[in-house]
Amino acid sequence: KADEHEDVTPECHTKDAPANTQKSINNTLDTGIAESVDKKEAVKNVEEVKANIKRGLRDKMPAYLYDIMAPYFDLDDLYRAYGTLLRGKASIDKTIMFESNEGLFTDAVLSVINAYKRGVVHNLFAVLFTAAQDTAAQIYRQQNYVVPHWLQW
Repeated sequence: KADEHEDVTPECHTKDAPANTQKSINNTLDTGIAESVDKKEAVKNVEEVKANIKRGLRDKMPAYLYDIMAPYFDLDDLYRAYGTLLRGKASIDKTIMFESNEGLFTDAVLSVINAYKRGVVHNLFAVLFTAAQDTAAQIYRQQNYVVPHWLQW
């Protein structure tokens, strides 16, 4: 084993690397393209796409709900808020529609947003769920109230 180590040359190679070598090597076609894209332009494109998707969400939800919630929520939170309202309403009665009761749901959502902006509400989505649930319960009671027989004359 000692003989194997004796064959190794202790000297460095005699050839030196050229002094003027290129430090950054672009060996792929898209490297030059990626460097030329302006970062501000890319951010603008992302914001435009999100704005277009947010407007597209208007077709999937009642327009009046979109109009009252869009100024306060970004895309992800708007989608989450609408889902929260749907779950709250459906927990009482799935047949109740937002479109048939615009005034009640508008008042409920705006009151929650107002309370959140004043700092009274800490968990916005939990309170939105409860507001939708309470509003749906109120509508359900109005639609399904039956007068007891002993009150009829």
